[in-house]
Amino acid sequence: YYNPPLADKYIHEILEKYPNNPLYNFVAIIASYENKDYDNVYKQASDFLNNIGVKPFYKEIYIARSYTAMGTALMAKGEYEEAAKVFEQSRQATKEQEMSRWQLYNEFRLAQCYDAQGRRDLSEPLYKGIIARKQNWGIDEVAKANLKEPFKPGTELGRMSPP
Repeated sequence: YYNPPLADKYIHEILEKYPNNPLYNFVAIIASYENKDYDNVYKQASDFLNNIGVKPFYKEIYIARSYTAMGTALMAKGEYEEAAKVFEQSRQATKEQEMSRWQLYNEFRLAQCYDAQGRRDLSEPLYKGIIARKQNWGIDEVAKANLKEPFKPGTELGRMSPP
């Protein structure tokens, strides 16, 4: 069952009761993405990122997923150069953390942004690095596909979250 407008309605009803829950707030970001409200996704994810380490329960583990939302929203709008900058910022912000599924997915999205900009010299090593990882959370499958066939601007991105 897939109904993005209804999901948005329900998550906002839940947020009225639990406004400080980071997981519910992130679900609201996903609902905005599924409703193709990319400007709102970027704003919500930026606000979410700014709450990390400030509000209770907003932990560092959420840094990479905040960047995923911001960068993917920019990609959906066709702003690949700006999206690449966001994913590069994610690298810097999470470089001291153990690699997570969201961080690795940001590497994948960064490679797609490089492809969209005609920078195959930068995308191929990223795809290969993802594929070579022992723990890659299934992201290697989409990396293999983009290694074989470069990502092209305007290609449907699918879900915001990693596979």
